[in-house]
Amino acid sequence: MTAPRTDAATPGAASEGSTRSSHARAIELARFSVGDQPIYPEMSRRLQEEGTVELEIDLLDDGTVEALDIARSSGHRRLDEAALAAARTWRFHPRTGGGEVERIRYRVVFQLVDP
Repeated sequence: MTAPRTDAATPGAASEGSTRSSHARAIELARFSVGDQPIYPEMSRRLQEEGTVELEIDLLDDGTVEALDIARSSGHRRLDEAALAAARTWRFHPRTGGGEVERIRYRVVFQLVDP
């Protein structure tokens, strides 16, 4: 299963430069297990706000989200809050070994799409 996707708000693994392969990004996406999709705020749709929110997520061994931060804002508070609200419900596949918190970055893209 990949990260939740909608035509309006799409989370995905953040790339760390052009040297990262699509395979590496796919592996990161595959770790996602369950959670709510981001909801594109109605006011943001009306105002035609678009943007990319980059979240920094601390994961525990069991795949639960321990902490969330905005690593890079979309420039629109409503979009940033919508990404955070969805990410609070996300769970990832448990890791094996190690007891340390794992930090990952996830990118949520809000883009207006004609129906």
